[in-house]
Amino acid sequence: NLDDYEKIVFCGFGEPTERFDDMIQISKWLKGKKEDVVIRINTNGQADLINKRDTTPELEGLVDTLSISLNCASAKSYQAVCHSEFGEEAFDALIDYARRAKKYVPKVVFSIVRGSIPDSDIPVCQKIADDAGVTLRIREML
Repeated sequence: NLDDYEKIVFCGFGEPTERFDDMIQISKWLKGKKEDVVIRINTNGQADLINKRDTTPELEGLVDTLSISLNCASAKSYQAVCHSEFGEEAFDALIDYARRAKKYVPKVVFSIVRGSIPDSDIPVCQKIADDAGVTLRIREML
């Protein structure tokens, strides 16, 4: 029963925006059934590269929080850790995605995990988030 849930999160093993169109259709259905359901996407921020279009306007009115895994402080380190099929271009693309998405999504967040990057990179990540106009969430390594 959908009434039992306050929040729905698109996340998991793999990138949810690989099935962007399905995710949007499901979100429309969810909001149609329960207008106040909160929808969050946990993403690598590469939806536009994956889908070869600007997907940010399609999030409007459907997605309440967009959490983008920043993971690193530079394109080179991001590629070394994440191995994006789009190469070092992916890092700048995810930052640009956050900048554009905040026009359509009430809460856009970059996330990093303390302990998975050097502590000296945390202020750099904070500056990246500040420059993009989004929040930086520092998660603790479990």
